[in-house]
Amino acid sequence: MYKKLNFGMALFMILSLVGMQAQRVLDEKITFVDTQFPMEPLGSELKGYYFTASTPYPENNDKIKDFAQQKFQEELKNYPQKVEEYKIKYQQELIQYEKDVEIARENFRIENEEFNKMSKLEKLALSDQKPTLKLPPRPEYRIPNEPYYVEPNVSQSITYDPVVLANTYLTLNGFNVGDKNDKFVLTGSVTVHPFEYMDPQQKVEEQSYFDTNTKKTEIKRTYYYITSYKRPVTLSLYYNGRELYNKIFEPSAKFVELKTTEYPNKFNLEKKSVEDVMLEVNRYINNLYGFSNITTSEIIRYVKNKEQLYNDVDEAKEMAILGYKNFKNGDRNSELFDAIDLWETILKESNMEDKKARIDENISIALMFNVLEASLYLNDFEKVDDYISRLGKIKLNYSEKENLKSIQTRKDDREKRMEANK
Repeated sequence: MYKKLNFGMALFMILSLVGMQAQRVLDEKITFVDTQFPMEPLGSELKGYYFTASTPYPENNDKIKDFAQQKFQEELKNYPQKVEEYKIKYQQELIQYEKDVEIARENFRIENEEFNKMSKLEKLALSDQKPTLKLPPRPEYRIPNEPYYVEPNVSQSITYDPVVLANTYLTLNGFNVGDKNDKFVLTGSVTVHPFEYMDPQQKVEEQSYFDTNTKKTEIKRTYYYITSYKRPVTLSLYYNGRELYNKIFEPSAKFVELKTTEYPNKFNLEKKSVEDVMLEVNRYINNLYGFSNITTSEIIRYVKNKEQLYNDVDEAKEMAILGYKNFKNGDRNSELFDAIDLWETILKESNMEDKKARIDENISIALMFNVLEASLYLNDFEKVDDYISRLGKIKLNYSEKENLKSIQTRKDDREKRMEANK
C-alpha cells in the first residue's frame, strides 16, 4: 500500500511538473506603427511630389467610338508582332514538352523495372497499379485571332480620368503634393500602354487516387485555364534636374500567367490590370523614396506568474508594451531600452540544462527572442547579430527557426535603409 501510494504521488508530481513546464511560456501580440525609411532617400531638401498619369482609354464615354476605332487600328498594326510572340511561346513550350517526355519515359522505365522484379503473386495483387507510360499532351500552335472592329457597348467600356487616376494611386508617403516647377519636388509620370492578352488555353491535371468503393486506382481530371497577359507602363521620375528613371517599368514588361477554373473575363482582367500596375509602381516609388508608415505587430513572450516567481518578467513585458505603443522609428525609446536591460539581467540566470531552473531553456529562448526583436526595432544591429548567432547555436523548433530566418531578412533590409538615411 505504501509503495502504491508513493508511486501515485510521484506520478502526480511528474505530470504536474510536465504540465507546468508546457504552460509556462505565454505570449501577447502587440500592434503598432513602424516607419519604413526609403532605400534611396532624396535628402532633406525634398519638399513634396507631383505625379501625372495617362492611359490609352478615353476620359469618359463621349469618346468611346473614336477610341474603339483607334484601338482596332493599333491591334491591326501590332498583330504581326503578336503572331511572333505566339511562335516564340510555342517554341518554348515545345522545348519544355521534350524535357517532360524524357522525364516521363525515364520514370516509366524505372517503375516498370521495379514492377517486373516482383513475384507473380505480387504482380497479380497490384495488377490495377501496373506502371503505364503517361506522356504529357503535345503543345498546339494556335495562331492568335485577327483583330476585328466591334461597335462599342458603353456599358462595357473602360474609362479613366488621368487626374483622378494619378491622385488615387500615386503618392509619396510622408510628403504632400508640391509645385511641379520646384526642383526640390519629385516629379513623375506613368504612361499606361495597351493591354496585351493571349487567348486562354484549357489544360488538364491528372491525379491518381485509390477508390475505396471500386477497390481500384482511378484517375481524377481537373480542367483549368491559363491566361497570359501583361500591362506595360512607362515610368518617368525626375528630381533636382536629375533623371531617376525613364523607361518601361520592368515588372510590367513580363507576361503574367493567370490560372483559373473558369473561363476568364477579359474585360474585368483588362480593367484590373491598370489598377494592379499603378499600385505596383507606387510601391516601387515609396520603397526607394518614401517614408511609409506600416502597421505591424510583434509577440512579447512572458511567463505564467501564478506563484509570483516571475514579477521581473512581467515588469519587462509591461515596459515593452508601452515602448511599442509609443514607438517611432529613429527616436530613442526608453521603455524598450529598459525592457531589454531587464530581460538581459534575467537571462544571466539562464540554465539551459536544468529543467527545474527558474530561467530554463524554454524561458531563455523566449526572452532571447524578445531582446532580439526589440533590438531590431531600435536599430541596434550589433546586438541583433549577437542574438541571432546565440539562438542559432541552440536547438530550436521549426517555427522558431523560421522566425529567426525572417528576422535575419528583416534585419538586412532595415540596416540598409538606416545606413542610407544617416
